[in-house]
Amino acid sequence: VGNWNRDQMDGDGTYYFLDGSVYTGMWKEGHRHGKGKITWKDGSSYEGGFSKSLKCGNGVYKYVDGSVYTGPFKADYRHGKGGVLVFKSKNVYKGDFKGDAMDGKGTFTWMGDNRRYIGFYK
Repeated sequence: VGNWNRDQMDGDGTYYFLDGSVYTGMWKEGHRHGKGKITWKDGSSYEGGFSKSLKCGNGVYKYVDGSVYTGPFKADYRHGKGGVLVFKSKNVYKGDFKGDAMDGKGTFTWMGDNRRYIGFYK
């Protein structure tokens, strides 16, 4: 459901995947591009920026286990400074990500007793 231009999805629209996943948001030349939200059939979701159908810019990824990542993405991966990952245990990591992993300066906080580790991750 949405707009078409030269036989491609373009503009605002909703796409229903064969596996039951749903994307609602902006399209450009047949790719998810701009702001949008995708919900996969397992219940996980991402809402934020897209570029050529890849997660890009700031966004929120909600994992099926209840964990939530808020922060920058690059080429479909968690990547950049200032990301926040709240685990299902409610422990929290705030800091840098690279290639979808905690990498660089960051703080890990255990919520049960507020212990903290501040340092560099690899």
